[in-house]
Amino acid sequence: MKRALFALALALPLAATATAENVVINGCIIKPGTLCPGVDLHHGDVSRSFLHGADLSKSDLKGANISGVYLHKTNFSQADLSAANLEQADMYAVNASRAKFHSANLTAANLSHATLTETDLHWANLTMARLEKAELRSALLQEANLHNARMEQVRAPRADFFKANLNSANLRRGDLLEANLSEADLYKANLTEANFLRANLRGARLEEAQADSARFCGANLTEANLKNASLIEGDLCEASFLKAKLNGADMRRANLVRAQLESADLRGANLDSAKLSYANLRGAKLTGTNFHRADLTGADLTGADVSGVDLTRAILSGATWTDGKVCVDGSRGGCRDRKEKP
Repeated sequence: MKRALFALALALPLAATATAENVVINGCIIKPGTLCPGVDLHHGDVSRSFLHGADLSKSDLKGANISGVYLHKTNFSQADLSAANLEQADMYAVNASRAKFHSANLTAANLSHATLTETDLHWANLTMARLEKAELRSALLQEANLHNARMEQVRAPRADFFKANLNSANLRRGDLLEANLSEADLYKANLTEANFLRANLRGARLEEAQADSARFCGANLTEANLKNASLIEGDLCEASFLKAKLNGADMRRANLVRAQLESADLRGANLDSAKLSYANLRGAKLTGTNFHRADLTGADLTGADVSGVDLTRAILSGATWTDGKVCVDGSRGGCRDRKEKP
C-alpha cells in the first residue's frame, strides 16, 4: 500500500507526501471532509479518490486530474479548475459558485443540484453531464459543449450560453429567464415547459426542438431557425421572430399576441387555433400555412405571401390585408372590406 501511494506522490508535480492511508499534497490530506481552502493542487492527480464534503474553496486546481472522484457536497467556491479533468466526477450538490471551469472536461459528470452561480464554464465540455436542478444563475457558458446534457428544471436566469452546443439537451421545465442563447445550437433539444421570458435567442438553432407549452414572451428570436419545431400551446406573446425560419413548425393553440413576425418564413406551419391578434406579419412567407380557427384580429399582413393559406373560420376583424385594406369587423374565413356585403 505504501509503495503504491509513494508512486502516486512521485507522479504529482507538487510537494506531495504519503501516509499509511492518505496522500498529502502541499499540506492537504486527500480524504473525505478535508479542510484545505486555498490549497495549490494544480496539475495534481487525485483521480478515483473520495473527497466528499471537503472544503477546497479558493483552491488552485488548474489542470488537475479529478476524474471519477466522489465529490458530494464539496466546496469549490471561487476555486480555479480551469482545464481540469473531471470526467465522470460525482459532484452532486457541490458549491462551485464563482469558480472557474474554463475549458474543463466535465464529460458525463454529475452536477445535479450543484450551485454554479456566476461560475465560469465557457469552453467547458459538459457532454452528457447531469445538471438537473442545478443553480446556474448568471453563469458563463459561452461556447460550452452541453450536447445531450440532462438539465431538467435547471435554474439559469441571465446565464450566458452564447454559441453553446445544447444539441439534444434536455431542458424540460428549465428556467432561462433573460438568458443569452444567441447563436446557440438547440437542435432537437427538449424545451417543454421551459421559461425563456425575455431571453436572447437571436440566430439560435432550434430546428426540430420540442418546446410545447414553453414560455418565450418578449424573447428575441430574430433570424432564429425553428424549422419543424414543436411549439404547441407555447406562450410567444410579443416575441420577435423577425426573419426567423418557422417553416413546418407546429404552433397549434400558441399565443402570438403582438408577436413580431415580419419577413418570417412560416410556409407550411400549423397555426390552428393560434392567437395572433395584433401580430406583425408584414412580408411574411405564408404559403400553405394553416390558420384554421386562428385569431388574427388587428394583425398586419401587408405584403405577405398568402398563396394556399388556410383561413377557414379564422378571425380577421380589423386586420390589415396583404394589399393594405383593413378587414371589417366580423371578417371570418377571409378579409372583407367595407365595400363588400357580408
